[in-house]
Amino acid sequence: MSTAPSSAYTVDRLTPSTQGGITLLAGSTFVIAEADGSIRPGGAQGFYSEDTRLLSTFSITFDGQPPIPLAQDCLDCEMTMTGTVGDPTAPHLLVEQHWTLSDDLTMSVTLENLTAEPASVALDITVAADFSDLFEVKRGIRPRGGTVSHGAIDDDLVLRYQHRGFQRGVKIHVDRADEVLRDGVHIIEQLPGRGRQTVTITVTPLRTGHHHHFPTPTERQDWIDAAGPPPDQLPRHVWDRSWSDIGLLLMRDTMPPHPMVVAAGSPWFMALFGRDSLITGLETLPYRTDLAIGVLQALAARQGRSHDPVTLEQPGKIPHEARRGEVVQRPDGWGATFYGTVDATPLFVVTLCEAARRGAPEADVRDLLPAAERAIDWCLGPGDLDGDGFVEYAGSVHGAAGLANQGWKDSDDAVRHADGRLATGPISMVEVQGYVHAALRGLAELRDRYGTGDPTPLRERARTLANNIDAAFWMDDEDCYALALDGHDRPVKSVTSNAGHLLFTGTARVERAERLAARLMHSDMFSGYGMRTLSTRNPAYNPLSYHCGSVWPHDTALVAAGMTRYGCSEGTTLARALLDAAGPTGRLPELFGGFDRSRGGRPVPYPTSCAPQAWSAGAPLLLATPTSQPVETHER
Repeated sequence: MSTAPSSAYTVDRLTPSTQGGITLLAGSTFVIAEADGSIRPGGAQGFYSEDTRLLSTFSITFDGQPPIPLAQDCLDCEMTMTGTVGDPTAPHLLVEQHWTLSDDLTMSVTLENLTAEPASVALDITVAADFSDLFEVKRGIRPRGGTVSHGAIDDDLVLRYQHRGFQRGVKIHVDRADEVLRDGVHIIEQLPGRGRQTVTITVTPLRTGHHHHFPTPTERQDWIDAAGPPPDQLPRHVWDRSWSDIGLLLMRDTMPPHPMVVAAGSPWFMALFGRDSLITGLETLPYRTDLAIGVLQALAARQGRSHDPVTLEQPGKIPHEARRGEVVQRPDGWGATFYGTVDATPLFVVTLCEAARRGAPEADVRDLLPAAERAIDWCLGPGDLDGDGFVEYAGSVHGAAGLANQGWKDSDDAVRHADGRLATGPISMVEVQGYVHAALRGLAELRDRYGTGDPTPLRERARTLANNIDAAFWMDDEDCYALALDGHDRPVKSVTSNAGHLLFTGTARVERAERLAARLMHSDMFSGYGMRTLSTRNPAYNPLSYHCGSVWPHDTALVAAGMTRYGCSEGTTLARALLDAAGPTGRLPELFGGFDRSRGGRPVPYPTSCAPQAWSAGAPLLLATPTSQPVETHER
């Protein structure tokens, strides 16, 4: 997920320390806890659903004691823990807990009496809820004022929160007789000698209206299995991990027609995003069309209809992200749907066209065509701030809702001149122009196929745009396209991975492609594991920066696929390097350090990288099967 590290809208890049702890994930519901399953107050631990922390404290004791841990196995949305209670040298009770996270958090707690004598075991569940918004947790801000109530309802413990019309709640249910307290539940369990009993505890978010539905483990596995066997180019463990990670991020959209969509990344970006979800859909299209179509449907339902200077909504614009928490919905918030991105709108059209090529149901494609037409209208209208034929964003300092940059590299310091200076806006990112070029050609193709309009003006506009990109961005002395044009229409002459996206979109001139591919594989850009976001020769280079020298797997995969599209052998080298970065686990993180591979060892992790992360999980899938659209040399 590409979210600015210090913007007012997006959250700070402070991922909680879970070393030795656990993280369970199912759509926008997740748990961050200690290794023993307890949730301690004061940090980022908690049980979260739809951008709200529903439990900030949780613990289970047995006869007043926490279990002494023996073993723990945590994988994705399930966890198993084993511990003992009593004298460590001769415990009297064995406790086995199995947690499963889906819409609810279900805990099966099995008590086994290790002695021959009957035993009475007091089981105490202690809970508290601060109902903090996810954004507040990330920033370390104390929750704003609101009413928290708790009490027994139908023998369940229910905690509720209300503030200015915003409501959330959580229910704790136990499958046997219990005593509901203000801060928990008390249970007495009778165990015969050598006997076993299982207590089931269910923690259920209380929501209003439509909400995300997360696949059960069985449904999720069925969805994964439908992808079929891996292609020859991908190792089995990488293939399995890619689909498993994407499966963890699946959720049912809240708006009709309630399609299955993919969130951006765990744990802080468990929401529908524009560019992230669309690129993940593109990466999976060679194997299935359902995810891309679902993402397109969900984004079309939120496509901009009016002008809003706070949310940055404009007619035809595709949103950046959709959130459910209090911070975005309160009167002084910026709205549940935020539109601060310039690339999601052309990527919407690119994804729809690729879905049609890959055999998506005709009825679904036809239903989405009006949204694609509106998206192109935005690209050619409001998206072009100064009428120069390029899509740009205001940039400079901060946008209305705090995003200084609105391309995929949207951190405040991402757009740098060759001397390291920050560029000022309005800014035209090079890859965005490539996306618009591909979108124009794609919609022309759809008009041809479905007879919905004249494709000729779009093809002419695409041809003109490609020529203008070449004239304005190509740096002959660097064999590369410039990163951007700044507010004075001057090229931002930095060598970056963004230029490689013009290979993916088929925008680069054929005679430039080999030179560009070779340039991007120089040692200042190619780390040995992937494509650096910024050349090591730039004064702003930092291998552990967010966008100024790190390696992003999805970015590398797009460049590699583009190289292959143009027949450049460098694409194979780049793809193999990225697969090596996946290592024995098969998982590619959101990003990793841009250190040279010759240093030895595995890629250096980025301190706050999301894992799993949707478009990184999909990157190996794209490496195996690049875009289906050939390069159309006759356009030049």
